[in-house]
Amino acid sequence: MLKQLACAVFLAVSAAGVSAQTHWDFMYTGFEHQETGIFDPTLQIQGSFDGVDADLDGILEHNEVTSFTLDTLEYVDNPDGCRINSCSLLSFSYGTHSGKLNFESSSYYADDFNYSYSSVIAGVRSAHQGANGSGESFTTTLVWTDQTKFWIYPVATPVPEPSTMAMLGAGLLAVGLVRRRERSKA
Repeated sequence: MLKQLACAVFLAVSAAGVSAQTHWDFMYTGFEHQETGIFDPTLQIQGSFDGVDADLDGILEHNEVTSFTLDTLEYVDNPDGCRINSCSLLSFSYGTHSGKLNFESSSYYADDFNYSYSSVIAGVRSAHQGANGSGESFTTTLVWTDQTKFWIYPVATPVPEPSTMAMLGAGLLAVGLVRRRERSKA
């Protein structure tokens, strides 16, 4: 019986450490136009990412991301998804327990008549610049403020307190001892 209990505990502990590919959707809402100084609560930047926390450190890092989409552009290892000249995910981290998302991305498009450049630093700014064939240029910079709201799904899961794991171990040990005592009495 003790061997079976030890085996069950071992399987439970080892299964808890397994990390699987996960998909997250995120959205930032509400930005200040840097050019006008006006805050617009309806403006949104949204995206998604997939990844595996392979080292189980609670932080999904750039090399653990298998897909990253911002608005409609795919930034990770997908030249067809980029659909423009260049898309780059320059840096990335996501705290799977804290829910803190950090990334920096850039994209560039040019043809015979137009060009545009976009750069996003999460929590700081989203900048877009470009020009068309008529020579008209544009610049739009959206700035994060304390009113900018962040949403992510699935929501980050808090790390269990060490006392929780200790209580689980103590409880399993107590159950094993009670069963052993009952078995020896019979």
